[in-house]
Amino acid sequence: MNRRDFLKTSLISAGALSIAPAELFGADIPPDIAVINTTDIIKGVQRAIELIGGIGRFVKNGDKVVIKPNMSFASGIDVAANTNPIAVAAIVELCRDAGAKKISVLDNTLSNPRDALSYSGIETACNKIVKGCVSAVKDERFFSEVSIKGGAILKTTKIIKEVLEADVLIAAPKVKSHGGAGVSITMKGMMGLIYSRSSFHISGLHECIADLYSVLKPAFTLMDAIKVMTTGGPGGPGNVKDYNEIIAAADGVAGDAFAAARYEWYGRKVTPMNVGYLKEAAKRSLGRIDIENFKVISEKL
Repeated sequence: MNRRDFLKTSLISAGALSIAPAELFGADIPPDIAVINTTDIIKGVQRAIELIGGIGRFVKNGDKVVIKPNMSFASGIDVAANTNPIAVAAIVELCRDAGAKKISVLDNTLSNPRDALSYSGIETACNKIVKGCVSAVKDERFFSEVSIKGGAILKTTKIIKEVLEADVLIAAPKVKSHGGAGVSITMKGMMGLIYSRSSFHISGLHECIADLYSVLKPAFTLMDAIKVMTTGGPGGPGNVKDYNEIIAAADGVAGDAFAAARYEWYGRKVTPMNVGYLKEAAKRSLGRIDIENFKVISEKL
């Protein structure tokens, strides 16, 4: 489904979600979605992850952790193509404090690796927490071939070896528009962990995204909706709106479904069923998209 088709099927709004403050849910029952509205990014990340069970729910002492942000483009924060560097560094710090043995922040960048790491600000921010943890991985020798059992289209692909060896994968996507997929969030972001993604756009983008997600499911997703590129994605320039929101979910598909329905794309609201790869994910039981049944906690800091 291209952007034009995406818009044609986007006439029905997502409808009302059950959004409530934290005190309305039992303390021992994490919500499906946590939304924090704040200009304090570090506290926002900390609180969002705390609400979905805390970093200790996902990262244990001695774990090897891979964090996958969007850092593919040689552009700064205002373009809204890359994940906010402060948000990524805040996740690194939480993992370090949880006792992670190794923390790696990885992406196979589309722009020149050196330029992408520099302009995104992610390398500088994360190095202050764990020196040398950020890498742009492009050399084929750092990838391993993986079979995708049950893949509709994608039968094998080459994934970064360090990802395959990790105990925990964390998604840290930028919430943004995408000319081919409609929106790019958690599921679409996993394409940055493979060697070659060109075949996705030829063979069937949405099916391939779902195929890949079946072998690359993060423990949780922390979505950056501080600034959202609502048109012109994934690299911009496009229309950028300030929402100052950080969203967390243990189910990456659910997180994507919620975020896709929450914001306008190319001037229109959509439902999760309008997004081909979310529809595929639900059909394959890779995650939930029934946003009307989600338990959502929303807080303003």
